[in-house]
Amino acid sequence: MAKILLVEDDSAISKTVQELLRMEGYTCDAAFDGDSALDYLAAFSYDLLILDRQLPGPNGIEICKHYRKKSKGPVLMLTGLGSITDKVEGLDAGADDYLAKPFDSRELSARIRSLLRRATDFPSDVIEVGNISIDTRSHIVTRDGAKISLTPKEYDVLEFFVKHPNQVISTEALIKRVWQSDADTSQHAVYICINRLRKNLNPQDKEAVIKTVHGVGYRLDK
Repeated sequence: MAKILLVEDDSAISKTVQELLRMEGYTCDAAFDGDSALDYLAAFSYDLLILDRQLPGPNGIEICKHYRKKSKGPVLMLTGLGSITDKVEGLDAGADDYLAKPFDSRELSARIRSLLRRATDFPSDVIEVGNISIDTRSHIVTRDGAKISLTPKEYDVLEFFVKHPNQVISTEALIKRVWQSDADTSQHAVYICINRLRKNLNPQDKEAVIKTVHGVGYRLDK
C-alpha cells in the first residue's frame, strides 16, 4: 500500500483528494501549509508527494527543492498556476509531473498510478537501528532478519523512533507528529499503541527496543 503526503491549503480540495486517495487504497497524510509539510517529511518517508505550489509558509517550489536533497521519490505538483513558465519552474525544481487545477479525478488517479509505477525502479530505503531493520518504501520491518507484522499506526510510530534514535520523545510530541490528523487522540491511546508495538518487536527473550523514560517519554537506543 503506497503512502502519500498531500500538501494543499484549500480545505475543500484537500478533502476531495484525500477521499479519492483512500478510495484507491492509499494511505494518506495531509498538510495544509509549508511548515507542516516539512515536519511530515522530516518524520516519515512517502511513496509520493502531491504538492500545491502556493502555500502559507515555504511554497511548493521551496519544499520540492528541499525534498530533492534527500529523496528521489516522485513529486506531483497540483496547482492553479498552469502557464508554461510555471510548469517549467516546477519541473526544474524537481517535480516529476504537473497537474493544473481544476482537474479531473480520473486524470489525477492515472497520473498517481504512473508515478508510483516509475517509483518501483528506485532501490528500497532501508534504515537500521541495532538489530531492527525498516524499509521505508515497502514498510517491511525485521528484527534479526525475522519479519514483523505491524498495524499502520504501529509502523508510523516505529518509523518516527527509528528516524530519531537516542532522543527522548514525549507523549505530546508523538501525538503532534504521528497522530496529527487525529485531533481526539489521548495519551492513553499512545500508551496502548507503544505497548502493542513493544510486544510485536520484543519476544520474551529479547530486550525491549523502545524504553520508557519515566516522567518524560520514550526512547529508542541506537
